[in-house]
Amino acid sequence: MKSVLIAGVGGIGGLIAGQMIRKYGDDITLLARGERKRFLEEEGIVMRSDFYGDFTVKPAKVISSCEGEEPFDLILV
Repeated sequence: MKSVLIAGVGGIGGLIAGQMIRKYGDDITLLARGERKRFLEEEGIVMRSDFYGDFTVKPAKVISSCEGEEPFDLILV
């Protein structure tokens, strides 16, 4: 698998995205709009968890539309 898009980066989507970015880094793209997009670009995903530990990851790419993007190998909604 080469590229993954995660749409819906809220509570559950953020948990999945954070773990996947830790493991696969630049292969993960997030889909978000407005203030959420700006926050993810500037602050990243901030995880505070007794189970997974505390960490922050910055996504390599956050897009607001798939228009003009190469096809993704996997899309998680």
